[in-house]
Amino acid sequence: MPTNNTTQTTLFSPLTFLGQERPHRVVMAPMTRARSTQPGDVPNQMNAIYYAQRASAALIISEATQISPQGKGYSFTLEFTVQNKWKDGA
Repeated sequence: MPTNNTTQTTLFSPLTFLGQERPHRVVMAPMTRARSTQPGDVPNQMNAIYYAQRASAALIISEATQISPQGKGYSFTLEFTVQNKWKDGA
């Protein structure tokens, strides 16, 4: 990698990702916390707060989620379907 600072990219330089401009290159890795509301693996206020607290990351790769009951890997992971919407006003 070049040693000239004008040609190096930095962690805090802007990044265009999938057509979206991001203010920096900080990315939050996916984490699975298994905190969905039961029954139904419904996202809840705790999930909304968790991501709101981390919203300054330029990009958040979401935790394990399934888009249908058939795609479920294990218990208490979030499920995003038409029937399954955020609860508690999140």
